[in-house]
Amino acid sequence: MSTRGAHPPDAIGASRPTHATVVAEPWRLTATQILIALTMLAAALRFATLDVQSIWLDESATIILVHRGFSGMLSHLSNSESAPPLYYVLVWAWTKVLGAGAIGFRSFSAVVGTLTVPVLYMAGRRISPRVGLWAAALAAVNPAMYYYSQEARCYALLILFSAIAFLAWQRALQAPSGRRLAMWATISILALLTHYFAVFLFLPEAFVLARRLGWRRVMAPTGAVVLVGLALLPLAVSQRGNGKKSEWIEEASLLSRVAETAKLL
Repeated sequence: MSTRGAHPPDAIGASRPTHATVVAEPWRLTATQILIALTMLAAALRFATLDVQSIWLDESATIILVHRGFSGMLSHLSNSESAPPLYYVLVWAWTKVLGAGAIGFRSFSAVVGTLTVPVLYMAGRRISPRVGLWAAALAAVNPAMYYYSQEARCYALLILFSAIAFLAWQRALQAPSGRRLAMWATISILALLTHYFAVFLFLPEAFVLARRLGWRRVMAPTGAVVLVGLALLPLAVSQRGNGKKSEWIEEASLLSRVAETAKLL
């Protein structure tokens, strides 16, 4: 019998795998699925115990402010706070819908803190999906992030705007365009309108953009942020003179502040 065209037994076995030799791929979660789980975890942690702790001193200052009429709130801002007005304007509108109880006030920060998780994932993902997931995980369970997300103060909103501004800055560096630079400047302005400390992120970002793209290209977006900062300067000076809310920080030694920061992290 001729064997022309026949394959040796091992070749047949290799070319026609039986059902028993097929190995199923292990099931793995995608980065998107993990991110959704982390975001849901962050929301659960923040909302589950939102009203457990009583309102404390700084939160009571926020409550007193937003219980006023809109113009009254703005006029008393320099006497009771040491931050720009954006957070108070937003939370004033928020409590008109959800009420002025502990949950009504704090839920704004809880929502903002939850939204920070996917934003930090997108920022970290510019390096790799794994870095993005680690950033999202840290944002979800970090004690300081958790604390600020349950507090009726402006810090959670500052973190969110700073994270979005950083993401916009990354994109402007990667593929510069007028639109991306305008987005970076706009979010930087919102961050600065939330807290003066946003300047500490804006300045190095502006410097790096100027080094990469040239000062002429970034002059307009950077100048817009600087103009807003100058417009806020009279309010900052007034708050500095009237509020006296930072004296406890000034009286503390640098060593004790560094130790407190490490403890919070």
